Amino acid sequence: MALPLNVLAGNKLNLDNNWDPTKPDKDDSVPSKTVRRIMNDILECITADSQRIIVVPDPVKVLQAHAVIVGPENTPYEGGFFYFFVKFPVNYPISPPRLKLMNTDQNTIRFNPNFYRNGMVCLSILGTYTGSGWNPLNSLFSVLISILTLLNDNPYYNALALTGFKEYEENTPEKYVNYIRHETIRVAVINFLKEDNLDTMQMPSSMRYNVKKIFKQKIKFYHNTITDNMCLDDEKMFDPFNHCINGQLFEFRSLKVQLGELTKKLFGDNIDNIDNIDNIDDIQEQSECSELSDPSDSNDSN
Repeated sequence: MALPLNVLAGNKLNLDNNWDPTKPDKDDSVPSKTVRRIMNDILECITADSQRIIVVPDPVKVLQAHAVIVGPENTPYEGGFFYFFVKFPVNYPISPPRLKLMNTDQNTIRFNPNFYRNGMVCLSILGTYTGSGWNPLNSLFSVLISILTLLNDNPYYNALALTGFKEYEENTPEKYVNYIRHETIRVAVINFLKEDNLDTMQMPSSMRYNVKKIFKQKIKFYHNTITDNMCLDDEKMFDPFNHCINGQLFEFRSLKVQLGELTKKLFGDNIDNIDNIDNIDDIQEQSECSELSDPSDSNDSN
């Protein structure tokens, strides 16, 4: 049985607030001080040299940016790519930025008790949950760090902080971790890197380049994780916060095949079998290597 949305939210979360950055705004002029602050925030993210946070400005609109958080090690999110679309208000930093998790497999996957299927991120710093709220001294980087802390080794207990509910079914945390691990590899790794993925259509090419470099470094991890969990195949997945997926089956063997196909697509014929990846650092990009070229090296002035 899944916990209903109104139980998880209680009376603390304003579900009617204007949280969604993908909704159109009226075209107000942007003060120069707002532009400077946004640029400084993005620069802070870049110069922080974080291995877990990638931020690029939107190539067209100054009030928009794009962020990818890479799932931390030793968590079910490890190696996953979680793409957030960011929009700053014209009075930034007086009001907080708005963020939306974009790769939810078309509003079907809930990766965390704090993440909703529609992409809403439930955090007090964003004004989407009760708490201390936004402070103009906060920044985009501090928001992303707050989100990163939610991607922990046992995300089920994030819900206890939200609701005060106690564990209501035996082995629920472990079942939830298994579900998150499967969907991270399926949605936040394999599907994420597909060219026709509707969830990531807005993502700039420079961000794709950085993601693919990280994917290359993590291929063996993905392979080992899939192999270690194939014993779960044909068992039912369980998410206590999203009844829509309950009853679907684990398919780690299928993910192994898909990972092999994706790896071959990105790196050519250097890998004949996904099991033969011990020397992954020696892989030289071939047939599709142009797609891995650094966009900054291009003369395209898009």
